[in-house]
Amino acid sequence: MKINSKYINEYKNILQSTDLQKGYQEFVKFFRGFRTYLAENLPEYKFTGNIVENNMDYSYFQFSNDDLQSKGLKFVIAFTHNKFEYEIWLSGMNRKIQINYHGKLGKAKHKYIMSPDPNRFDYILKEKLFDEVNYDDCEKLFDTAITNIKVFSEKVSKMV
Repeated sequence: MKINSKYINEYKNILQSTDLQKGYQEFVKFFRGFRTYLAENLPEYKFTGNIVENNMDYSYFQFSNDDLQSKGLKFVIAFTHNKFEYEIWLSGMNRKIQINYHGKLGKAKHKYIMSPDPNRFDYILKEKLFDEVNYDDCEKLFDTAITNIKVFSEKVSKMV
């Protein structure tokens, strides 16, 4: 096995010389609380049980309703670590469904970012969930998220 020791040593140094680990723990605490708040305040959706942490590329949780599920679709709230952004995604339950809807929605007029390749990326459409994030007022942030989720959901529902 070949390992790049430079990156492991850099990781060790960052952990020992910064509060990176505490910052990450606070992020996970926030993201779990965010998911719980949305699940309590968006009863028309069914939320998955946990958040998924994907190698610090992105963390996410999923939710859907009966209409989306009947079409093989779901919404995802994703946090992209390297951009430090929260996004809402429309995704397929599997690649076949995702590719099918990508073709349909690619012809529709909308303002959302389309996946460049629905076979490689885990979304069909996406949009930033927040313009700015203020962690000192989480309730206001969560309420903004609910508003933005409802707008995204209404617009996407008309297209699918």
